[in-house]
Amino acid sequence: MRVGQDERVSLIPERTAGDDGAPDASFSSSTRARACLNTHRSKLTWACVAVVVALGAVCGVEFKLERDREIACHTRTDRGMGGPGVVRLGEGLTPRRVGDFGDAAAAAKAFPLRAGHDDYSKYDSVALKELVMEHLRGKCEGSGLPVFLHIPKTGGTTIETVLGTLGIDVGYCHKRPFEFRKKYIGYEQWHTPPAAEVPDSFAIVRNPYSRAQSEFLWRMNWLDKALFHSLRPGYDPENCKKFENHIKQQVHDAHKSELSQCYQEVEYTIQGMNECDGKIAARLNVESHWLPQSVTAASASRLFRFEECMGPEEGTCPRVRGEGEQPNVVSFLRSRFHPAVSMASHENDWNAAVVKPNLHACWENMNPSVLNAFNAFFKHDVSAFGYEMVTPAHALDAPDGGFHYAPALALAPKTLGEIQAELPSGDVVQANVGPQC
Repeated sequence: MRVGQDERVSLIPERTAGDDGAPDASFSSSTRARACLNTHRSKLTWACVAVVVALGAVCGVEFKLERDREIACHTRTDRGMGGPGVVRLGEGLTPRRVGDFGDAAAAAKAFPLRAGHDDYSKYDSVALKELVMEHLRGKCEGSGLPVFLHIPKTGGTTIETVLGTLGIDVGYCHKRPFEFRKKYIGYEQWHTPPAAEVPDSFAIVRNPYSRAQSEFLWRMNWLDKALFHSLRPGYDPENCKKFENHIKQQVHDAHKSELSQCYQEVEYTIQGMNECDGKIAARLNVESHWLPQSVTAASASRLFRFEECMGPEEGTCPRVRGEGEQPNVVSFLRSRFHPAVSMASHENDWNAAVVKPNLHACWENMNPSVLNAFNAFFKHDVSAFGYEMVTPAHALDAPDGGFHYAPALALAPKTLGEIQAELPSGDVVQANVGPQC
């Protein structure tokens, strides 16, 4: 279902008098005073003076708002590699690098800038950024623009890139405009959950099983090239064994922790998690990419499901909370940020010429102890966000893994490493890049 132009425009909040309704800055209060006094030299003089005083007060308020906005919005020196403190990556933190978006020609090719009935393709990247900045009038994430809460492996890099190419910094690309939940200070800042509800914020959630598959391929491609290159396209029992071992290492017995059980009991409400954090000293002992999505999602005022809401065309998708439809992600971004937003970009894409390893077929044939531990830890993510739980196909753990029970499928003769070696120069099986900001 597509959103019409009128409906899309209706999503844009009305500007207050402090925005479009504010006096023209080029026409100063002193100019107004001279014009007024020269025109009316009668008993209206004092009335004009009163108007001047009022205008000065309005301008003073507007100036203060702009100053507050400058303080709230970061500068280039704040950004470092995408946010304050991100440059100093500690041991165990997820590595990240910012992509180079300095080439206007490359930018135009990578991101066809069209939106609704408006054509922005005539602008190069520099001119388009200037146009967007003029439209936003100094607003930034958390100060006039919505706050993006980046849940790992849910399309967050795409969001940061489609906005970053327009000069709008959110998530990884901007300092976090909220207080962190203290239990998770030490995570990458752009992945650290807020301590409370964040007004006018949004986040994307994803099927926990698909999210884990994406994380495995991404992490192996980044940190364990030998293992990544040993994987085969399509279904392969050896792929499944490696994937199962990764799940076991990452989740382990996290579901048995006192904090995890407390979060489950309070159903991941903000107040409930605050109480759990206050009375339990231990942490969940998982990396940021494996933190249940519910911890961060609780703070978001709007949620989108990755599978239904991330399309390139304007439209609607089901609400995650409650019934009915809501604008999809591209409709929301165009209405709340700028109409030039394009969802043509998909960061960390898989090469279309290479068959992706089929890890989805691995789940039900995993050793039950591993799958049950995963299900217990992410139980709330599955139920709260409208997904279905995968149950083990077998009652007992198999000594050598249960994947020999899987349907017999022809194995791919070549590994990803062998395929990579045959690709044209510059092509990769999977692109691991940071956001373009």
